Amino acid sequence: MPDDEEYPPEGWPRQSQYVYPQPLNQRPQDNSAATMSMVLGIVGLGTCLAFLSPFAWAKGSQALEEIDANPGVYGNRGMAVAGRITGMIGTALLGLGLLAGLVIAGVLLAS
Repeated sequence: MPDDEEYPPEGWPRQSQYVYPQPLNQRPQDNSAATMSMVLGIVGLGTCLAFLSPFAWAKGSQALEEIDANPGVYGNRGMAVAGRITGMIGTALLGLGLLAGLVIAGVLLAS
């Protein structure tokens, strides 16, 4: 390229000397509500602490909303789903247990 020619040609934009940093391939962070919902759901199903199951269901739903609102930020959607499902199952079992307890108490009081 001869020295007397202008580069870039007239009318073309000049390239900036600044190099923009490229984002690093970072792993998305964990949502603490998702982790808490999964732990509460497992504890609620695995022990006699079934009253924790509705809290697991609520925290799992909250975590799913946060994860869906910020898709690139959080990465543990599976934990939120697991916490929500175990919370639903535990809440259903808690309801059935309460219903059975009321029926048994009614039968015992009636006799």
